[in-house]
Amino acid sequence: MTIKVPYDPLGSLIRDPSTIDDGTEIDWRCPEPFKALLKVHKTRTAHGYGRYITWAEVHGIRLFPMAIEDLMAVLRYTKLDHGVIDATWIPKERRGRTGPAYGIALLRKTFLEQEESAAKGTNDDDL
Repeated sequence: MTIKVPYDPLGSLIRDPSTIDDGTEIDWRCPEPFKALLKVHKTRTAHGYGRYITWAEVHGIRLFPMAIEDLMAVLRYTKLDHGVIDATWIPKERRGRTGPAYGIALLRKTFLEQEESAAKGTNDDDL
C-alpha cells in the first residue's frame, strides 16, 4: 500500500485530517521531496502529547508541521539563521494518538556556495 499525505487547497500539509471541516477539500498525494526556504512559525504546540512545531515558507503561504522527534535532526545537523533554513524536505506519516499524523522531515540541507579563497599576496616575512 502506498502512503499518501494530505494537503489543503493552498498546498499546506495537514497534520491531522480528522480535524478538518467537512467542506474543506483534501488533496491526498504521494510524498515527494521538495526544496523550500522555511522559517519557524509556531512552537506553542511543542508541549504535551503529539508535540510538533510548524514551519512556514519564507516567500509563500504554505505551512508544514514537524514532529519534535524530526526537529532534533534539524537542530543537530544544520545551522538555523534567525529561525530560517534552506533545505530539501520530505513529507511523512507518523503514528499519532488518534490515528496517523503527518509532517515533514529534513532530507538534505542546502549549503551556500563557498566564497573563493583569498588571493595570494606577498609573503609578509620577506618584507
